[in-house]
Amino acid sequence: MYVSMETLRRAVLLVDSLADLDDPAGFAGIVLPGLAALVICDVLSYIEIGPAPGQTRCADYPAGALDPGIYAGLFRAIPAEHQIAISLPCAGRQVTGIALSRARHDFSAEDRALLSVLRAPLAAALLRARGRHQAAQAMSCGGLADLTGREAEILRLVAMGRTNTAIAHALAVSPRTVAKHLEHIYRKLGVSSRAAAVSAESRQRLAGTRTMNGWPTAARGPA
Repeated sequence: MYVSMETLRRAVLLVDSLADLDDPAGFAGIVLPGLAALVICDVLSYIEIGPAPGQTRCADYPAGALDPGIYAGLFRAIPAEHQIAISLPCAGRQVTGIALSRARHDFSAEDRALLSVLRAPLAAALLRARGRHQAAQAMSCGGLADLTGREAEILRLVAMGRTNTAIAHALAVSPRTVAKHLEHIYRKLGVSSRAAAVSAESRQRLAGTRTMNGWPTAARGPA
C-alpha cells in the first residue's frame, strides 16, 4: 500500500511526540488529535478495558463528541457510516483500541496502510509509558519520587542487568545519554555505583508492589 512521504513524516513526528511520555493517562490526549491530523475523520475514540469489571478508560476527540453509553458497545454504536479501528497489542488480558469514524466517504487504502504502519510504534509507546509509570509509582513509595519517569525506567533496566549499550538500544538513545541519566540517578539516590542504585531500586520495588494494582473505575474523560 502507498503512503506519501509527507504523511509518513508527520506520522514519525506523532510517534516522536510520545518518546518522553511518563504516564499512560496522557496517551489518548496526544494520539487522538495527532491521528485526526493524519486521517480525515469526524470522531476518534479510544478505549482501554482491563481484565476485571469496571477497569475501563475511554476518551473521544473532539472531546464530548460521543455519549458515554456508546463506550459500553466497544465502538459498535458510534453514529457514523464509515469506521476503521486498530487494536494496540498489550500484555495480559487488557484490550486497547482506537476507532476513527466519519459520515461521508469510506476510508482509503492509504488510510488503512498508514494505521497499519502506526499500530506497532503506538503500542510500544503505550507499553513504555505504562512501564515508566509503574516504575515511578514503586520508586515514590520509598522516597524516590524525585526520579523522573525516564530515570525510573533506566534504573529498572539497570536492575535487570542491562548494560548502558543495551539500555540505549532499548530506549532509542545514545549510551552517552544513558550515562548522563545514571549520573542524575546516583546524585538523587545519594549513591555512587550501579550496585548501590540497584539495591535501592530493589528495596523500593518490593515496598511498592502493593500500590501498582490500582485501576480507575469506568469513567468518561481523557485516558
